[in-house]
Amino acid sequence: MKLNKQQLSTIIRYLLSATFVMSSLLKFISLNHFDLFIYEHNILSLSLSQLSSRLLICLEFSIGLLFLLNIYTKYTKIAAISILSLFTIYLIGLPYWFNINISNCHCFGEIFSINRNWSIMKNILLILATVCIINSYSHKALKLKTIIFASLSIIYLIIIFIISPTDTLYNMVYSKNKILIDEQAFHSADNDNYIKLAENDKAIICFYTTQCSVCKKSAEKIALIAKNNNIKHDDIQIIFAGHDSIGANNFYIETKIPEYKTYFIDTQSFNKITKGYAPVIVLYDGGQIVNNFSYQNINDKQISLFINN
Repeated sequence: MKLNKQQLSTIIRYLLSATFVMSSLLKFISLNHFDLFIYEHNILSLSLSQLSSRLLICLEFSIGLLFLLNIYTKYTKIAAISILSLFTIYLIGLPYWFNINISNCHCFGEIFSINRNWSIMKNILLILATVCIINSYSHKALKLKTIIFASLSIIYLIIIFIISPTDTLYNMVYSKNKILIDEQAFHSADNDNYIKLAENDKAIICFYTTQCSVCKKSAEKIALIAKNNNIKHDDIQIIFAGHDSIGANNFYIETKIPEYKTYFIDTQSFNKITKGYAPVIVLYDGGQIVNNFSYQNINDKQISLFINN
């Protein structure tokens, strides 16, 4: 059966819709890594990077939804071609403009890793496919479809921010600014040589457990903050609960972070110091704990000012 131009246009439109929606959903699934990928460009702060990533995946979803509903085709094509063109220009200049890992462009999140060259070719094919769509749409039930589009886009955006809120939004709601460290137990561990801290030096001290997924996310975040803010390797220490050196080694391999100064504390002492929380990030200066963070309230600006001033 031979397809006419309208039928072929419809098939291409559905494929484009599926591509944009899938790209959005796969980024959402691995949103933590997408946040850090944007932050790694060292243009936006961590909080703005998180906001940008959520708005971008919502934009992709909305374009896919417009293609699916077949409304405002002309403007949808302009939006799709513009975004794809900008991404293509970005990918071409990526190795020259930014010092980041380009093994995965994060077009489809972490599940489907696509390198820069394949991503450029993919974008060119999508642009050509978009051009082939006929500039017409069904006026039937236009008002209803517009309401459906607006409603689903807003609902999707709300779901993103509820399931994975930015750190700023999370802290506004939950006010996670409490002291997470027992200072007496902390200094006792230092005196007992579980950890070694110079009284006149500043340090970022990270309390992790080797199997904790949130600890691994925290480690990736801290490592990237250190990279973006020129924080010295020796300014960071990691303290693991227990004495699992194999687990610690796997922790470094999985997170792909540098191997910082590493210490081990028995689990009972670890829980006493951290009051049972993990991860906990401590800013230490001259024998005093200046600040501490949980995963959700890690503040890149405060850490940078602490170390570099």
